[in-house]
Amino acid sequence: MPFGGVAPSGRLCTGEQVCVHADLVDLSEGGTCVLLSAPIAVQRGDILELTLHENFGSGSLQIQLELRWVVETPMGIKLGGRFVDPAFSPAGTFLKRYLETDFSSERRSNR
Repeated sequence: MPFGGVAPSGRLCTGEQVCVHADLVDLSEGGTCVLLSAPIAVQRGDILELTLHENFGSGSLQIQLELRWVVETPMGIKLGGRFVDPAFSPAGTFLKRYLETDFSSERRSNR
């Protein structure tokens, strides 16, 4: 998880209002990946509500995701979704600095 202990966190909720804690793992203009604190009953295509808060600061957001994939890892369950609202851009929120951070191994080797 590239953002470590400073990653924005919040909760992910189903349409039935079942919610679990979620930590940001990855972010793009089209969607996001979060690490869940517990399993949650979801299926590809489900519309989920993600609420994220800055750990240091006052930024927060609430956005709908369409579930694209779920993977069980040794760290927990990772869930990937695309933003439902085509007008939403993380670059217009407190998530901008996470969107612009490059953690690729190629970039690190050039430092």
